[in-house]
Amino acid sequence: MDTTGGEYGEGATVTVKATPDAEYEFVSWSNGSTDNPLVLTVSSNQTITATFQKKKYSLSVVAKGNGSVKEELVSAGRGDYSSGSVVKLTAVPDTGYYFTGWSGDITGTDNPIDVTVGSEKEITATFEILVLDLEVIVKGEGQVSQAIVEGTGAENENRSTVTQYEYGTIVELTPTPSDGMAFISWSGDYLGEEDPLQLTMTESTSIQANFDYELLIKVVGKWKIKKKTQDRSRWSLYSIIFRRNYSYTINTSRGQVRGTFDVKSNSEIDLVGYGRLSSVDLTKNTTTNTWGNFRFRITVPGEVEEEEVATEVDNNYKPVVNEETGETVERTYVPDDNFEQTLIDLGYDDTLDDYVNTSSISGVKELRNGEWAGTIRDLTGVEDFVALTSLQADNMELSELDVSNNIYLTNLSVHSNNLKSIDLSNNSDLIVVILNDNEIESIDLANNNEVERIIIGGNNISSIDVSNLTNLKK
Repeated sequence: MDTTGGEYGEGATVTVKATPDAEYEFVSWSNGSTDNPLVLTVSSNQTITATFQKKKYSLSVVAKGNGSVKEELVSAGRGDYSSGSVVKLTAVPDTGYYFTGWSGDITGTDNPIDVTVGSEKEITATFEILVLDLEVIVKGEGQVSQAIVEGTGAENENRSTVTQYEYGTIVELTPTPSDGMAFISWSGDYLGEEDPLQLTMTESTSIQANFDYELLIKVVGKWKIKKKTQDRSRWSLYSIIFRRNYSYTINTSRGQVRGTFDVKSNSEIDLVGYGRLSSVDLTKNTTTNTWGNFRFRITVPGEVEEEEVATEVDNNYKPVVNEETGETVERTYVPDDNFEQTLIDLGYDDTLDDYVNTSSISGVKELRNGEWAGTIRDLTGVEDFVALTSLQADNMELSELDVSNNIYLTNLSVHSNNLKSIDLSNNSDLIVVILNDNEIESIDLANNNEVERIIIGGNNISSIDVSNLTNLKK
């Protein structure tokens, strides 16, 4: 103030002026007046106080684009900030956007920044949408077209290209194979078989479209070999599975073989390291648009040479694809509810849906009488119990039983059923065979030289040749 007080006569007029220091401002006098200077008339003893406060400045922060700015006070007030306040500004882009920089009274790209308030300030944070690369690589003979379903980017029909799209753009990729070829799958940053494929761009992506001979698509599935086409007294094929990921599983009289294959042409398949299929031919069902009547000649070095094989498709083969890994999960068809419930009770399955994961049962060695959940009428699915050594299903209602794939069976007991025939030609390890009280008319034991015990009464068999069963116990 321009005066610190003094003595004045009654009725004297005194002028008092408040002068703030730098970055401060006068607020009011203790008598409530905001006049400055203040004129007082002396009528009695008086004490008067001037109140000062730091200046306050507005800090205007604008977000340009999709994003926001977080203000964090490091020191002093809030809102209109006191002079000297330090404010931390953090640019926060929305999903799919990025921060490009500050403009106005502050420039630069540092984030966050500390702003010292000493005057009115206007600051703008600018955000822009992410622009992402989509690389499409083509392997094999074909091309991929790109079309925008929703969003912004550049459509093209190039064979292999990198295209830029804004974040969130939905792009449809359509693979088109050359003549005699087929689209097989996507790989790279995306695994799948969709045709067409819709991708939502959330990050830069490199994807490969894989094309191969159309024979691959035709043979994918599970095929059962027709018995009449093979001599089962030696090496023989029971079933074969081809998958789009170039893996195969075949079941033979020597056991199960797994591996990978290459399609050499539209009539030849190489079972890598094992054998080959030649003169491959299939017939298309124009009604169902599916392939069947799969015929080929198979060569397995040391086993068979150019043997003609005919197959029939297994329509119950329905693998699923693991969404996380893209791997195929094999499933075995088990239509008999009591059979599947038994597998659930034994811990091999968890849902009564006519299917069980094949990997859960492939190592099972025994199915015993006391384990069945009820009367079994159909043992379809037992063919995938490839390690089975003992099968007991007595006093059931089985009219058919195929154990051709259970080549390690040593004990088979299915008495008191409704079987009219049974083929044991692939079960050369059998030691105990109990088939009594069925309706079997004939049985061939020519390949069952290890049998020590056989019970077969109560059937319609008039004669049986056991001359080769030198181990029979009397």
